Amino acid sequence: MRQRYVNTLICKMNPDKRVQKFRSIEEMNKAEIRRGDFESFLRHCARWWAIAPRQYPRGVFKFRSIEEAQEARRKHST
Repeated sequence: MRQRYVNTLICKMNPDKRVQKFRSIEEMNKAEIRRGDFESFLRHCARWWAIAPRQYPRGVFKFRSIEEAQEARRKHST
């Protein structure tokens, strides 16, 4: 089953979206930035943040004891 999944991924890969490898920083700086890839990455990040579960409440919390802090951690991690 895994082989079929890998084959599906290979078939759907776009040859324009390959990983670039560089031998030095200078070579990396000379390469042009592919705008379509970065915009696609930003859209992917936005989708992920929209569907990702919020596991912890925002903010900083103070607890009177370690046991109270551990109980709050257990409550929010499930």
